[in-house]
Amino acid sequence: MTDDDLEHRIGRAIAARRPPPARDLETRLAAAAQRPSGTWLVPALASLVAVVALVVIVWRVPSRERVRAPEPSVLPAPSQPPQPAAVPPAVEMGELSITCDPPARVTIDGRAVGTTPVDLRIAAGEHDLVLTAEGRALYKRLAIVANERTKLVLKIQ
Repeated sequence: MTDDDLEHRIGRAIAARRPPPARDLETRLAAAAQRPSGTWLVPALASLVAVVALVVIVWRVPSRERVRAPEPSVLPAPSQPPQPAAVPPAVEMGELSITCDPPARVTIDGRAVGTTPVDLRIAAGEHDLVLTAEGRALYKRLAIVANERTKLVLKIQ
């Protein structure tokens, strides 16, 4: 088969698949109705996106009526000068030194403070002391005196 024969066959096959040229208006309209008409879809979607964007912009920008500046308020001048705040009295402190045999965990008023030996500054007054070691515990009520050192040497049995 030659190249000319092949081109002739391809040309006939293409011509057979094409509809014949339309001669009158009715044939042209029928041919247009059979063609897929998706060309309107892109402009319609673009218009829809533009309308939605415009609505969002208008909705988000506050109008002048909704946003109002607060009205200035005038406060009356104080009749008396302000009084200084009352200063709470300083907490008086004492010192506590604890040693224990065997070394024990120390808890004062429910708060863990370390393991013996410990040296602490603690508020003056009564406190609950708990020493815990080797599964045993020692409970003691302490009275701490301000500006004095209290020394405890204990043994848990």
